[in-house]
Amino acid sequence: QYMMKYYLERADVESKESKNYVKRFLDATKSNMLFADKVILVEGLAEQLLLPCFAAYNYYDKDNNITNEDELINQHVCTVSVDSRTFKHFLKLYSYSKENPNAIQKKVICITDADPEIKGNDNKWRGCFPFQLKNDGNSKKLATHVTDLKKDFEGNFNNISIFHPKEGKGKTLEYELARFNPKSELIITDSFPKQNSPHTRDNFKVLQAFYNNSFKELIEKYKKTLTTEEKKEKIEDIEKILNDNIPNSEEEKSKAFIAYIYYNIIKSLKGEHALYLMQNLRNDLEKDSPRFEVPDYIKKAVKKILE
Repeated sequence: QYMMKYYLERADVESKESKNYVKRFLDATKSNMLFADKVILVEGLAEQLLLPCFAAYNYYDKDNNITNEDELINQHVCTVSVDSRTFKHFLKLYSYSKENPNAIQKKVICITDADPEIKGNDNKWRGCFPFQLKNDGNSKKLATHVTDLKKDFEGNFNNISIFHPKEGKGKTLEYELARFNPKSELIITDSFPKQNSPHTRDNFKVLQAFYNNSFKELIEKYKKTLTTEEKKEKIEDIEKILNDNIPNSEEEKSKAFIAYIYYNIIKSLKGEHALYLMQNLRNDLEKDSPRFEVPDYIKKAVKKILE
C-alpha cells in the first residue's frame, strides 16, 4: 500500500477524476502495472485471457523453443484489463517526458477496438460495422476515444503506443477473429447456441463452407436458416450495403459478412467465448502446424512491447 501511494503521488495526474479512478481501480492484482517492467493495457477480460495465447503463435526463438508468450514473462510484462473509455486515466501515470519527469518511465501499449461510428438522422453518433462507413463527415473509421488516445498520448510520449484494428476494415477483437479466420472451425466454440437458432455450430460451419462460393450464394445460404421475413429483409439490406461499398471484391464481401454474423453471435458472451476459444487455440498450438491467424494489430502490439 505504501508503494502504491508513492507511485500515485509521483505521477503528475492532471485531473482529480483520473487520480481517484486509478486509486479505486488498483487492487492486489491490478497494481502489478506499477511494478512490472512493461505494461499492456487491454479493453476487457477476453483480450486479457487470449493475449498470451495469441503471443504463442509468434515464435521468438525456434531453436531454443521460446515463444513470444515466454518472452512476455521473461521481460516482466503485465497485462491489465481496463475499460476502453478509461485508458486515459492510466496513461497519465506513464506520460513521461522532460516536462513531466515524475511520471512512471516504462513502455506501455494499449490494445483497443476500432469501434467505427456513423451519425444518424438525429445527429447522434452510433457504433457501426466497417462496411457501413462512407467517405463523408458522417462516418468515423475510429471512435473518438481512440483518436483522442492517439493524439494525446501516442503522439506526445515515446513510451506509449496505441494499437487497434485497421481503420475502415476492423471493428472489435471478435470481428477481427472471424475476418482473419473466416474458414477456420477454431473460432467456433461451445458458447454458440445449441439448438433452435440459425447460429448453431453446425449452421456456422455450413456458412464457412460457402465462403469460397459467390457472395450471393453465401447470402442465400444464410437466409435459408432465418425464420421470419423481417430477418431476411435485414440481411438483404446488409447485402446491398456490402455490394455498394465493396463492389470489386467477392472475397472481401464474404469475409465482412462472416465477421458480421460471428460478431452478432458472441457479442454478449465475450468472456465465456474467450475461455472456450483459448482451449481451442491451446489445442491448435500443440500441433506441428498451427492453423489460427492472429489479427495483425495484435501481432504488431506484441512485437512492439518485446522490442
